[in-house]
Amino acid sequence: MAKALYLAEFGNTVKMECRFPTGGSLDSINVYWHRMLSNGSEYEVYTLLNGNEDLQSQHPEYKGRAHMKPDLLRKGRAELEISNVKISDSGSYRCLIKMGGADYKQATLSVKAPYKIKTHVKELPKNADHKDAELSCESEGYPPVQVLWRDGNDQDLSKKASSKHSVTADQLFHISSLLIVNASSNNTYHCILWNETMEETYNASLRIPAMSQRHPEEENEVHIHINTNEDDGSLQQIENLRELLKAKYTASSFSDWAIGEWHSGFCEQFLPQRLVNSDGQTQPLTTLIPQPKGALLLEGDPLSGKSRLCQALAAMWADSTGEDTFGARECELVVLLQCEGSIGNIYEEMIRQLLPEKRFSEADLEAVLMDHFNTLLILDGYSKGNTTLDESLRSLIREGYSIRILVTSLPEGCEHILDCFGSVLKLQNGVAADIFL
Repeated sequence: MAKALYLAEFGNTVKMECRFPTGGSLDSINVYWHRMLSNGSEYEVYTLLNGNEDLQSQHPEYKGRAHMKPDLLRKGRAELEISNVKISDSGSYRCLIKMGGADYKQATLSVKAPYKIKTHVKELPKNADHKDAELSCESEGYPPVQVLWRDGNDQDLSKKASSKHSVTADQLFHISSLLIVNASSNNTYHCILWNETMEETYNASLRIPAMSQRHPEEENEVHIHINTNEDDGSLQQIENLRELLKAKYTASSFSDWAIGEWHSGFCEQFLPQRLVNSDGQTQPLTTLIPQPKGALLLEGDPLSGKSRLCQALAAMWADSTGEDTFGARECELVVLLQCEGSIGNIYEEMIRQLLPEKRFSEADLEAVLMDHFNTLLILDGYSKGNTTLDESLRSLIREGYSIRILVTSLPEGCEHILDCFGSVLKLQNGVAADIFL
């Protein structure tokens, strides 16, 4: 093996490699990758027989996720690639190569899921003599962690907190913790996740506005950024991004028809008859806006009107005076990306397609989409081929706080990421399609 230990993050791709001396015909080479279990049994991850892929006995857990690149064999490298890595993939793997003689190597794969803390501050009902605040933090990850609370003076408040732990279907540890404090005694608190074995710490700060800074008209809930404190600079950055996107869509070639005379025909007559669920039942157009932290796949043939629909969504959001057939204006941001010809991840494509002036870095855009801002991300024309885009989409679905995601594709065009979506709708062709498209 090239290494005895491989580390991978949940949802990403890992490559494990065993090397062998080159020489002889590769037409007769056999490569066997097996997962070794603690009880002494094993199951097949990937097999290459006489230079050809043979997946008849492949374990179901690795269907569509385990691959090899045959061209690397000529360089003496048998590289196994596992995509969408799961916690359950952790363990021992054996690579057996037969080419004349036989040789095998063994390595260990360790998968972890970093914790990203989501925090919330809520002021409890007012009392003449006393005012409390409810602080909460929530996260998912692996391996398990302890939850600690400290105030701005580094005083340990952990015993006063109420914490819950559970395990998700993906074998991630879900933690939530609640702490009630005197709102006037200290305005900065820390929620800390601590893994003693790996000596890893994740820290999120929560800030209660000072009493002198509160106004009667303010709402009694204050949302806090993930792992940071909300400030005027970040809010101004969101406002700048909103204005840039609105200007982009308003100036686009599709803006006039999307909010003009074609609106009544396309959005009010054609679409409502053609948008259906998997049972063929028509759906209201408002179902195209997923719930927060939801992902929706819309499938349709090339002439079904998927792209027109996406353009209409963006244009109506940008135009604050006209119709809002889809309810897009409930979103603070609408990000429309074309996936055909995409070469980078979601944030690189945002810069390339929408923000060529580079006023925002990838880190800036990732923070916006990952955070609690009510954003609708539209990925139009998604298809297999850009694994970088796939991985950034999976990460956003897994870690995004309130992101809404709408993906359009040809029928079966997203089979490789179908597990990402909570629901699938279809846009049927109709006799009127060519009139509007």
